[in-house]
Amino acid sequence: MNKIKYSIFIFIFIFFFIIFIFLYSNSYIFPKKEHYLTYFLPYYEKNISLLANFYDNEDNNKNYIKTKINYDVIKIGTGKLEQEFSILLFNYFIANSNTYRAENIIYKDKIKQLEDLLNKKTNFCITNISTIYYYKKFKPKIFDEFRLISKLYKVYFYFFTKKKYNVFTLDDIPTNFKIGITKDTYEIYFYNIFFNNLNYKENIDYKVIIYDSYDETFQNFVDDKVQMIFMTLTFPNKIISKFLDENVFDDLIYIPFNIRNEELFLKKLPFIKTETIDLNYLSKSYLPKRFNNHEYNRFKPDLKVCYFYNIFITNKKINDDDTYYFIKFLFENYKLINSNLPNTEYYVHGEEINNTDLALLNYHPGVVKYFYEIGIFTNEADPNCKYLYGVKACNKESLENNIFPDN
Repeated sequence: MNKIKYSIFIFIFIFFFIIFIFLYSNSYIFPKKEHYLTYFLPYYEKNISLLANFYDNEDNNKNYIKTKINYDVIKIGTGKLEQEFSILLFNYFIANSNTYRAENIIYKDKIKQLEDLLNKKTNFCITNISTIYYYKKFKPKIFDEFRLISKLYKVYFYFFTKKKYNVFTLDDIPTNFKIGITKDTYEIYFYNIFFNNLNYKENIDYKVIIYDSYDETFQNFVDDKVQMIFMTLTFPNKIISKFLDENVFDDLIYIPFNIRNEELFLKKLPFIKTETIDLNYLSKSYLPKRFNNHEYNRFKPDLKVCYFYNIFITNKKINDDDTYYFIKFLFENYKLINSNLPNTEYYVHGEEINNTDLALLNYHPGVVKYFYEIGIFTNEADPNCKYLYGVKACNKESLENNIFPDN
């Protein structure tokens, strides 16, 4: 009898001991201390965390959560030149969002980059309207398939030639002028559109020679194998500055954007804009310069140029929440992002990202939802919104009738 009682006692003891261990291990008893940062923001298993840029705290890299967290993966298609900017931007987004993990996919072929976005192999893409124009040759309705999230940063046109060729404006290009461009860059898709609208015909009025790298393009220009370089890069730009610093000669000209029929040209290509830049920021090796009736020095450095925006796009079927949270993050944090960029080449123009001026590309619904929330789009025409596309005012009626033609 005593043996039976003893066995029951042992059984009860073991049973409650197991219950105690189970509750303890799951923090029902003596709950473990939760670190306030990792409670709100996940730990990314990196030695250096970008959380430090948002929270001034020495413990940002400490992980107090043992449970693995599964994150939604977003895949971003970028070119090599955009890689550094993209990684930095999305590291900030991830640290701020608490729900995503990002994967940057680098493309040499800009058309393949768009095709993968269209085929849902990627979720987002950094590109520009000119490349989409070019893609339109193969898929005429392609503008209906993509959706705009925001502008990102400005990319400028560079036209370098030499004084000895007597070409001082883009209206003066001689017949059979050889123009050097670099492979796997946006100018592959820009040059034909650009020069056609200046009324030049390829292989009749000019010839393009494509090189594999910027170094090869520069060297052939120095050796007079091409008479002009056409480039699309940020300003200021390390690649341009390096070239100018290593090739200091008085013959070099950065051709300004002073053309006949400028208004008509810009109307045909509404995604191209003009402004003046300070050549002091181009390179210390470039100024002072004088050619024809133009003179530029350190006290008169303003050169008229044209530029476009690199843009952030997605396909029309992506989840509205994904675009909503990104545009919300960008609006609220663009100043912080700019302050932490390694240089000013990729300065995000936050005050302008609500105005597309892109004519053919519609906003994604998740972006429009956020714009309504903060008052950029209202039921009445908003004078600060300018125009969404064409001459349609930013009001509820134009948005419903025009921004989502497929819905």
